[in-house]
Amino acid sequence: MTFSFPFSLILIPYGLIVLFFVILALVNIFHLVAYGATNGLTFLITFLFLAGAATVFFLTWQGVKDTDWRAPVTIGASVGIDVSNIKL
Repeated sequence: MTFSFPFSLILIPYGLIVLFFVILALVNIFHLVAYGATNGLTFLITFLFLAGAATVFFLTWQGVKDTDWRAPVTIGASVGIDVSNIKL
């Protein structure tokens, strides 16, 4: 018995994680501006944070841009695991 799903399903949890990160980053920047933390060190740390996030997103894009997202991921007998005998 095998179980198969499209590789693109992995994008759903990844997209939720990215959305959560963006929301928290925007809340962070809002609080820095709203509560008067606007000195040079704060701007430097905020810039480094945003530059680091942009670098991570860019490297992620470079790593997955050539991925065939329609390829099936098969779990089960095709990888040597017989799931039909597993009793839960």
